[in-house]
Amino acid sequence: RGEAGMESALVPIRGGWRRLRHSASFVSLSSLSKAGRESTGEVTPLDWWAVLGIQSLSMISILSSTMVFSTAVFMVREWGAVDEAKAAAHAGLMIAAKPGFSALSSYAWGRRGDTLGFRTTMLFSALVTAVLTAALGAVSSFHWALALRALTGFCDGVMTLTKSAMAKISDRTNSAKAFSTFGVTYGLGSSVGPTIAALLAYPCGGDPNADKEGSPLFSSGCPAHVLRKYPFLLSTAWVGALGLALWTFAFLKMKIPGDGNIPGAAPSARRPEGGDARTPSRAPIGDREVEMASVAEIRGFETEDGAKVREGRDLSEDAERGDCLQTVAVTVAESDDSDGEGEDAALLRRPSRDVERETIRESPASVASDAREVNATNETNKKDAWHTDHAVRLATHAQVWCAFIVITGAELTPIWMATSVANGGLGFSAVDIGAFGGVMGIIILVFAATLFSNLANAFGVTTAVRWALTANGIIYLSHPLAWYAERAGNGALTWTLVVAFALGRGCMGPIVMGGVSLILNNSAPRKHLGAVNGFAGAFTNVARAAAPVFAGALTAGMVHAARTLTGDGAGEGDRRKNGFEYDVAEAVPPTWWPFALLSTCFFLLSRMAAKMPRSLDAPRAEEEG
Repeated sequence: RGEAGMESALVPIRGGWRRLRHSASFVSLSSLSKAGRESTGEVTPLDWWAVLGIQSLSMISILSSTMVFSTAVFMVREWGAVDEAKAAAHAGLMIAAKPGFSALSSYAWGRRGDTLGFRTTMLFSALVTAVLTAALGAVSSFHWALALRALTGFCDGVMTLTKSAMAKISDRTNSAKAFSTFGVTYGLGSSVGPTIAALLAYPCGGDPNADKEGSPLFSSGCPAHVLRKYPFLLSTAWVGALGLALWTFAFLKMKIPGDGNIPGAAPSARRPEGGDARTPSRAPIGDREVEMASVAEIRGFETEDGAKVREGRDLSEDAERGDCLQTVAVTVAESDDSDGEGEDAALLRRPSRDVERETIRESPASVASDAREVNATNETNKKDAWHTDHAVRLATHAQVWCAFIVITGAELTPIWMATSVANGGLGFSAVDIGAFGGVMGIIILVFAATLFSNLANAFGVTTAVRWALTANGIIYLSHPLAWYAERAGNGALTWTLVVAFALGRGCMGPIVMGGVSLILNNSAPRKHLGAVNGFAGAFTNVARAAAPVFAGALTAGMVHAARTLTGDGAGEGDRRKNGFEYDVAEAVPPTWWPFALLSTCFFLLSRMAAKMPRSLDAPRAEEEG
């Protein structure tokens, strides 16, 4: 009896504590505490299981793209594009097919992430992407390859969704660290993808640029006859196998708090099966589960016909702390430490703060229905506001143009390396190109893991992006020096320069691509992260699609110019052709032309980055969006 009496005495204390924890004042104090942590520099811990799960799915998309970097030219040659200019153009088209069709679906993937939840949509998209990527090596014609890559791109919404999900689990104190993991993932993917794909290509021999017959990985001979017919089957199948393992990890470990709620909409109140009108419905609000109770349960009033009378009250908006919730009373489900006695009070949004009191006769279901309708109206009025937001537009332009130029350079490099020395390239084999990609990927991995977040925090992400773009302009302008070394037969100097380029580009890559992604998410209203990333992703994927085509066209143009304006094409001695174009080609060999153009574009982008406001260095405040 003594224990029972003590337990009864604790009931009002527990009930009061639960009411306090879920009251408006307590929530506001929690918000102020969070703001205080941000202002004093205290970093909010990241949920690293969620981060690893997100990046596991991101890796599937990255490998799906990067695994063809070292093999695309050789694939299209196998499918009939023997001429180097034609092979360069076909390789560009095949690489472009995936991002091109991703552009058609990016916005839809972003919107589905906002409504259905980022976890569900990411898992579905990543699984389909892994399966379709593995199937690429089983095709035997260029047209089927184009169709398969296009379908893969249409189903791949992972990159759009992962960035929105990362923004959802981070805040201004840890967003730079969270987004730096994209650089780590891309570095690992761009290292592993091209290298393994190149090693697994031609398992029965047949690389036209290789110094010796056979495969470096299968030196004992052809492992299976089918691999002689499909020399790139292993180059793509391993992505599917690894992708399934990564997908399983993400499925088991990735949890995104508050995922799947429509931003700003009131929760849906449903009567539990088998329950009656007095049974409170449950609905998610934020990370908690709320019981939609009647006023009789809150105030103790009930009419004869069972309709409830609810009494609402409004709280004034505190502009300084951003607490603009206007409320009606409902009961909150018992928390984990509750033993089932007493009721909590929580707050739901109401349509107007000008009305101080109102009495409504309605059923429990209509209470939730009214809240949903009012908030849906408010959201409808605001849903398109981000389209015209200056910061969002500026950040979108930065991401699209940076993606276009950076990816043009990334796609141009392996095609240029596979081109013969006589036509302005380096004459590298698939394994050589894979080695270059591996070196650059490792550097990206190390740099992104150690310095990117520190630089972004120390100097601001906009400043870091500006100087990284400038450095890239200088690095790309130096690439033709490797051609002079290879033409002179100095292989050691060629590889010294190639490794130096990989070092420089590997250091700058995470800052530019990770930086513009972080800037975009910093500019986005918190309630529309998926929509903003989907909108920007659509245009970014157009840029990703155009970049390989542009890179292939630049390489094809370089090959054509080298054939017609230099060497035998220009003639020698008395047969030397006259004309301004021949003089230009003699003074500045065609191998310089594509890189000079890319370098100029990087300098122009650096100038654009210098005009970005420093406010984009930090995430947008909740009350702004």
